[in-house]
Amino acid sequence: MARSVLDLPRLGLTLGDPAGCGAELAIKLLANTPFTERARIRLFCDLPLFEETCAKLHNIPTPSFTVLGSLEELAAVEAQHPHAEAHYLVADPAIALREAVPLKQATAAGGDLVLRTLTMAVEAHRRGLIEGLVFMPLNKQSMHLGGLEHQDELHWFAEALGLDDYFCEINVLPPGDPSCPSGMWTTRVTSHIALSEVPELVTAQRIKDACRLAHR
Repeated sequence: MARSVLDLPRLGLTLGDPAGCGAELAIKLLANTPFTERARIRLFCDLPLFEETCAKLHNIPTPSFTVLGSLEELAAVEAQHPHAEAHYLVADPAIALREAVPLKQATAAGGDLVLRTLTMAVEAHRRGLIEGLVFMPLNKQSMHLGGLEHQDELHWFAEALGLDDYFCEINVLPPGDPSCPSGMWTTRVTSHIALSEVPELVTAQRIKDACRLAHR
């Protein structure tokens, strides 16, 4: 039976910190045909940054995007054309880069852009416009300079999504890897903290919580 377009998940994608390699990695990911054939991409980004990076990597093909100016436009287009296989690029002025960012440096401007872009992606999820989100590498120092008040992006996401249950990263080793042919999923009891703080946080309850999360 042929798969319906509606079976393809709508995945949000962001470029990560503008001073890093995120935009290049995103473009290389978009050039991966299996990725773009298995999902409908919703790219949230600063359009000039994306176009400039595409120009630098002109030998790498990327899928065609329909450029939209806001989440409202995205919602309207999806309502009118729910079966479209199109990939959309949302270049809302709210997620435009407000000043030049030097490469390989942590800056408030870079962190601010990341936070604004992730906020828009979370809002897209709230509105039912995406089912998941892929974000390129972030710079925590930049994010703190740009206004992040949380320990890291994981805790920021937890608050933004209203999560009050146990949460942590899940690391996935896919089946077929030489080091573990059957594949492996792992969770964490602690993350992104000083080593001196680890012993007091490795408790029976946190270990149980991490195991329950992995079991889900």
